[in-house]
Amino acid sequence: MKKRNKCENRALLGARLWLLITLLLFLQGPPLLHGQSAEDRTPKFNPQQLSFTTHSQFPDAEAIVLSDVGTFTTVDGGNKWLGRTHRKIRIQILAETEIDRGDVELYYYHEDGEENIVQVKGRTYNLVGGRMETNVLKKKEIFREKLDDEYSKVTFSLPNVRVGSIIEYEYARVEQNLFTLTPWYFQTDIPTLLSDYKVFLPPNYDYTYVVLGSNTENFQALENNNWKVGNIPGIKEEPYASSLINYRTQIRLQMRGYHRGGSYKRVLDDWPSFTQKLLTNHSLGERINQKVKVDPLFWLKLSALSDEKEKMISIYNHVKDKMKWDGEHQYLCFRRTDKAYEEGKGTSAEINMILIHLLKEAGLRVDPLLISTRDRLKPIKDYPLVTAFNQILAHVVIEGETYILDATDPLRPYNLLAFEDLHHMGWLLNKENPKWVKIPTKYPALQSVSVVGSFEEEGFTAGFNGFNKGYYALDVRKELLTKGEDKFAQGLSASMVENEEGEIFTVDNPASLDEAVSWKYQVKENEYVRTSGDMIYIDPMFGFNIEENPFQAKERFYPVDFGHTFQENYSFTMIIPDGYEVESLPESQRFKLPENVASFEYVVGEEDGKIQMRSSISIRETLFIPKGYFYLRELFDKMIAKQAEQWVLKKKS
Repeated sequence: MKKRNKCENRALLGARLWLLITLLLFLQGPPLLHGQSAEDRTPKFNPQQLSFTTHSQFPDAEAIVLSDVGTFTTVDGGNKWLGRTHRKIRIQILAETEIDRGDVELYYYHEDGEENIVQVKGRTYNLVGGRMETNVLKKKEIFREKLDDEYSKVTFSLPNVRVGSIIEYEYARVEQNLFTLTPWYFQTDIPTLLSDYKVFLPPNYDYTYVVLGSNTENFQALENNNWKVGNIPGIKEEPYASSLINYRTQIRLQMRGYHRGGSYKRVLDDWPSFTQKLLTNHSLGERINQKVKVDPLFWLKLSALSDEKEKMISIYNHVKDKMKWDGEHQYLCFRRTDKAYEEGKGTSAEINMILIHLLKEAGLRVDPLLISTRDRLKPIKDYPLVTAFNQILAHVVIEGETYILDATDPLRPYNLLAFEDLHHMGWLLNKENPKWVKIPTKYPALQSVSVVGSFEEEGFTAGFNGFNKGYYALDVRKELLTKGEDKFAQGLSASMVENEEGEIFTVDNPASLDEAVSWKYQVKENEYVRTSGDMIYIDPMFGFNIEENPFQAKERFYPVDFGHTFQENYSFTMIIPDGYEVESLPESQRFKLPENVASFEYVVGEEDGKIQMRSSISIRETLFIPKGYFYLRELFDKMIAKQAEQWVLKKKS
């Protein structure tokens, strides 16, 4: 359950007040259309299904949605009209692991009576002695709990659920907001045989809709605002992706306008109108133009800089070091920015609006850029809605080069956005030329590790030298800040020893944000080098390998989204000890995907009493569509297998 923050709630308030007035003025005449109930369209099932433990269409499924039927209508709420969505869902339990699907939680947003859950019913069907037995959920077994000032939930446990059971529950969600209807999701985390959604609206409404998701092949648009999807696989959270909400098959309805007295009133802005309203909005445009009292010495130092890029970097560094982010992503600001500046703490909107203001004051070409962070739905290009965004950034153009800035983290240099910001597209609030712009990911993450090892009288010794750049350097700096140098070093190796200078672990440039973070340490006898009789077994990656493929699913229905590109280089040079020879080494191999969007190489060889190895993984694109998933998964499988191979030395006879 994702909560709205205070800024989002305030942004919705104006729309709600306007909508209430609209409904009171314009919906008094037309009759309300009460549609069929969900029961009318729920397909029947054969009681013999209760003996099933598998399903022919989805043989690996441990539970399956037999039907999920919803109907939206409008109802008279006394002094205002309400939306009502009746939902009835049937699920068959096919394995012990899924029995807890009978424990149901329904969340709703109760503040100001925005939503409510009513008319809850439930049943469990089982096969007993060859006949169907029905267990009905009792009203006293339905519980309502207030979670906080905004959210509540309804909970219940359906009775007598076991393998083979068909569970069924239904409820009505009543809501005030008719401007943007609650989305209908045709897809859950388990396969669905039928999902059916129908909408009944008064004739003076004009709605538009959009179908989203990564699996819309079976989507059917029927007559009379009825949409169906059949035989759709489940979709689950996978590594390297933005929010799953972007990929679940769904339909979203948005009010576009209404008819009254022979005229039509449009309520959904186009993008240019949307832009102009925000640029004059008290909580955005006016805040950006609000004066901030900065130390005159700062402006004096800035005036000495002739290069615009240097000015931009100086202002960015000033804001990120001065302001502490409170953790809230926001795109509107309801507090004076000068007050936030004086306090030295604020939301992302307050911090980045201060940044935009100071860049403007310095004469730079800067505009606000609205984005949605990776944990949210991407903005829908058909719907210009402020609620589609939750973050504002600074978009700067200098000599034709674009820079996008987010000053919420003191450890991040100007050329790195927060990882949460890497959500592909943003809307530029430029008065003359508002447009979609691409979020750049041209600064990759890079790690390079070099190891030199040898066998001395006291045993095996290896020296490690490494450096991290880009997002990998940011990760190191954050770990150093939160863990401290000692614990960070322990995470690299528990076998560190003093070097000739008496140092155990050294790190360079941790505070120079524009530079790579470099580090070095030395180890002696450890678990990666083992002697057994006349043999020496060496794991040459020393823990810098990936042990498990992050892509476990056989197939994937939505893109792999790394956010940014990355490269990891590793090399190991080892002097073969006296009296030993190479028994076996892995074969050198190279793999690459079409158009070289990703590659892995492992090169190893023996020469002049040394073994030298180089391993490198490069991901050069951030987004991989499902059709390319198999090849990406295979690349990681091959890399993991290769990096796990040992070197074997044998004592000479």
